[in-house]
Amino acid sequence: FREKVNSLLSTLKDRDQTIIRLYYGIETGHEVPTIEIAERVGITQVRVCQILNQARQTLKDNYKLTNNI
Repeated sequence: FREKVNSLLSTLKDRDQTIIRLYYGIETGHEVPTIEIAERVGITQVRVCQILNQARQTLKDNYKLTNNI
């Protein structure tokens, strides 16, 4: 399962990967709030939310492509 997640995440830009990993706590097991992600990455909280939405859609689309759904 972890390999599949990492494979899908690798289709994203580095910044988008970082935001997704932080938000869902993929590396640490601890979810990070969008305001804290914004501070760490140096962008606004609104931009973090936009990136999350775009990245989730990209991941969903890529999942469908790789699984012929």
